[in-house]
Amino acid sequence: MQSMTGFAQSSAGDRTWTVRSVNGKGFDVRIKGVSDALEAQVRDILRERFARGTFSVTLACDEGKTALSLNKEWLDELCREAGRLAQAHPSLTAGSVAELMRVDGVVTAGDSAADEAALKDAFAQAAEGLLKSRLAEGEKMKACLTAILDEIESLVKRAREQAAGQPEKIREILTAQMARYKDTVDLDADRFAQEVTAFMLRADVQEEIDRLTAHIQTARELFEQTGPVGKKLDFLCQEFNRETNTLCSKSADVGLTRTGMALKSVIDRLREQVQNIE
Repeated sequence: MQSMTGFAQSSAGDRTWTVRSVNGKGFDVRIKGVSDALEAQVRDILRERFARGTFSVTLACDEGKTALSLNKEWLDELCREAGRLAQAHPSLTAGSVAELMRVDGVVTAGDSAADEAALKDAFAQAAEGLLKSRLAEGEKMKACLTAILDEIESLVKRAREQAAGQPEKIREILTAQMARYKDTVDLDADRFAQEVTAFMLRADVQEEIDRLTAHIQTARELFEQTGPVGKKLDFLCQEFNRETNTLCSKSADVGLTRTGMALKSVIDRLREQVQNIE
């Protein structure tokens, strides 16, 4: 299991890669200080290792090594183009050299001749470090999720025990109501038995409890898988909620209703934690 939260760094010469990741619904990469060609390689390296998350990647010059590199050819081209535009449009003011030097790609920190292959290798190391970080965080989250799932399982077992006494509860409730309205409602014993049976069938929650038990087993199996399971777990949480809502709506017992409400609270905690699983 892999978390979507992680951090790693790696250096090549005077350059240092910093890569962070947080949870996200898809695959989103934000990159600073990298050329277009290297940016494409950075994205490929991340896609090879990760399926989901929001990634922040920065390539910076190490502190105390802030030599600047000038792309003279690019600056000359900008100056010539600025001069041509000033002649064609006299009302416009040509940009100063200082202004043109602020254009992306004209001035960069560090050695512009730095080996791109070395930078790529260094980023691959940072990506591996991020992977280890996410896996370590994932193991911690797995322990947390397992504890929450154990709590859900305990509540489902309690609900099963309470549901076993629900038919008698329903009979008691309907018998009391029958006694209350016996003088105003003409209902013989056979008809009463039919009504009690129909009510108990509508209030039967064994199917919901069986499904909740099956969902618990599915969740435990997903916890042991090595690939991305976050979306599957999120869907499973929705199924947990749906069965619990039905259980609460069918409940004819205060104790069973309280157990259902407790289940909903724990399931919400599970879903909140699952949002950070890849």
